[in-house]
Amino acid sequence: MQCGLLPMATADETGEASGCSHTKEALMAGAILCGVTDSREGRDAAQLADALSARLGLRLVLAHVVDGIPVGAEESLTALQGREAANAC
Repeated sequence: MQCGLLPMATADETGEASGCSHTKEALMAGAILCGVTDSREGRDAAQLADALSARLGLRLVLAHVVDGIPVGAEESLTALQGREAANAC
């Protein structure tokens, strides 16, 4: 059994990816999801993801996860409904 990653494309004798269209639309579809934090590394990650999404023509989604809701913060209706549904189980 052989383990490892499979190549996304194979190269022909000129070094070009064989069997691939050269249009941007044919190469990539989807989105880039980038988790960020309030740190220098988090900002660097967001900047890199922004540049990559622009280059590839992909949508960029930034995600920041927090643990709980701080006292005094307003809770969104969606979050409130989700919390109430979870507590009802």
